[in-house]
Amino acid sequence: FVALLASVARLFTQQATPAPCFIRAVEEVLVPLLATREATATRVADRLGLSRQTLYRRLRDEGTSFEKLHA
Repeated sequence: FVALLASVARLFTQQATPAPCFIRAVEEVLVPLLATREATATRVADRLGLSRQTLYRRLRDEGTSFEKLHA
């Protein structure tokens, strides 16, 4: 739970920073979930405090997608 809060806090402090920080934040949440087979866009978005649509939009704005990061 503390790690989740830390991830969310990092995301909020990095929202105004360059794109790679957001992608990195997504990867920090995504990678541990890959091992548990719970790596869905909805679960990652929830852990980042975003809607799934916002996650998709922000990744698209940065020139990538959840599917590309998940691969």
